[in-house]
Amino acid sequence: MSNKTPFRDAVNGELATLREARDHLKVRMSLGKAELRDGWSDAEVKWHRIEGEWKRLVDEVEAPTDEVSHGLNAMIAELGDAYTRMRAALDRAV
Repeated sequence: MSNKTPFRDAVNGELATLREARDHLKVRMSLGKAELRDGWSDAEVKWHRIEGEWKRLVDEVEAPTDEVSHGLNAMIAELGDAYTRMRAALDRAV
């Protein structure tokens, strides 16, 4: 009988350690998911802004100015970087 008590205590200790690790991971996962959702929402806003600006430029301007061209290129690069960061975060999360 005395062998069961140390074993039970050991298993209970391991389970407590695992439970604590699990709880910590759940918090990190939920925070990670929220961060990814926020990042996605921000990226979607940028996407719609870029798409709208592009459609406006195509309809209204024969040749955009350098300033407009650079601005649009900067927004596109920023969105591309955001997508790259989200993809990397998802890869790390898997």
